[in-house]
Amino acid sequence: MGLATLAAGEAATTVAEQANSAVTAALTSTASQMGSMVVTVVPIALGVVAGIMVVNFGVKLFKRLTNKG
Repeated sequence: MGLATLAAGEAATTVAEQANSAVTAALTSTASQMGSMVVTVVPIALGVVAGIMVVNFGVKLFKRLTNKG
């Protein structure tokens, strides 16, 4: 069955299926890339947050020990 023999409804379904397939592939690729980005960024972000928490704790401890707070 060639393109010339397709009815209008069948051609529309084929185009819709192709569009659906293209959108699904694009979203799957995007989700995969975002997952890779999260895996890369989370360890760095945790290190930065931990560093900030340590500095804040140190400042509070110093203030408490020197009675300046």
